[in-house]
Amino acid sequence: MLTRQHALKSSRQIESKSTLNNPANETAKMKSAKSKSTPSKSPGKSEEKRLDHEKLDEIYEMIRTVMAKLDTLDEIKNRIVCVEQDFKQIVCVEQDFDAYTRASSI
Repeated sequence: MLTRQHALKSSRQIESKSTLNNPANETAKMKSAKSKSTPSKSPGKSEEKRLDHEKLDEIYEMIRTVMAKLDTLDEIKNRIVCVEQDFKQIVCVEQDFDAYTRASSI
């Protein structure tokens, strides 16, 4: 499952590869670095974004935990189905054996 973090990583990797191959992009990179270093005019919005990202990360972790538990339940269900099938086979073999012993005693 892809996440926002995966997308950010891959876009950073693509960007770093393109800047390595193209020195003309260095000036653009320096300009963007300068714009990032300037203080934000509205610190409340950046704080809200940070809190939103933290909440999303928490939700993502909860979903991952739930999915892991659901996978475990699926494995348990599959094992139970196998045990039920084995039990049915044992019962059928036992019934066949009983029928055979009754027929041979006659």
